Amino acid sequence: MFKRLLLAVLFLVVLVAIAPEGKIRGESRVIEGKLRITSSESREFLPNPSGNGNVMVSYLEGDSGGTTSIRFERLKKIDNNKYPPDSKAKFGRRSLYGSVYRQRDRDLGQTFLTSDKSFRVDAVYLRVGPNEVKKNTPLAGVGIEIFQVSGKPRLKDNGTPGYLGEFDRKNAPELDDFLEGELYTPIYFATGKLPKDLKKNEYMKWDLLGKPIKLEANSHYGFMVMFLERKEERSLSLSNNYYGSYRPDSENPYVGHGIRREGKPDFPNQWEKRMSMQPGTIGYPDVCTFRDLFFLITAESEIKYF
Repeated sequence: MFKRLLLAVLFLVVLVAIAPEGKIRGESRVIEGKLRITSSESREFLPNPSGNGNVMVSYLEGDSGGTTSIRFERLKKIDNNKYPPDSKAKFGRRSLYGSVYRQRDRDLGQTFLTSDKSFRVDAVYLRVGPNEVKKNTPLAGVGIEIFQVSGKPRLKDNGTPGYLGEFDRKNAPELDDFLEGELYTPIYFATGKLPKDLKKNEYMKWDLLGKPIKLEANSHYGFMVMFLERKEERSLSLSNNYYGSYRPDSENPYVGHGIRREGKPDFPNQWEKRMSMQPGTIGYPDVCTFRDLFFLITAESEIKYF
């Protein structure tokens, strides 16, 4: 009996040793890579989806006003509850959310569907939002996580039914809605640093180096970006549409949407400890349920090394 048990253990060890590239994290296999991030004010820095066969998925829209940010800060700002007490959204209820709140740590991302072609990811392009870049954001360490998404998203109205379709903190009951039904399994993680001269409204290229990550055709994935070290004045707004129109699934309008992880208000200081936190769309003071990030993903055209 003991010999059989020993042989079984050795068999599992050999399987892990000869498994394809990547490391075991929990029950999932996560490929670990490196990031090289560059930026530019020029729109020509961004590949043109209509003329570039390496552009695999994109949504290139963003609101000119309000933004949402990734954040990992000390001494976060304390602000008034922006929802009036008579808001149709639950966030206005002072008994639940109070009259003031401290800004939350936050990671942000997006879910998407691939087309009928499998590909190895070359880069993820994002755009900085219209807010000024804070002083401790350039050269900050950041990470990008890629997930395989399973399940079908469905809307939860949070006990406040109705839909206005306009960002109105008093009259729009959907501002506290969230999605449920999805499971996010990490398959890739890479780290790097933001450019030293990063400015508002710039286009960023998050270039994935090292071991490649392959995305299968007609499949559901997501990515999330995050800061790795906490510091004063460390946040970065990302361009997005609050009411986005990215609709890759003709049968389910909720497939393809912004995602977030939030502290309440703080994350653990060690960024690794939040990797087990499932993303979602619920947040405060805003949700990502109807939001789409400005993003573009390209495929590798040749093998890259770092």
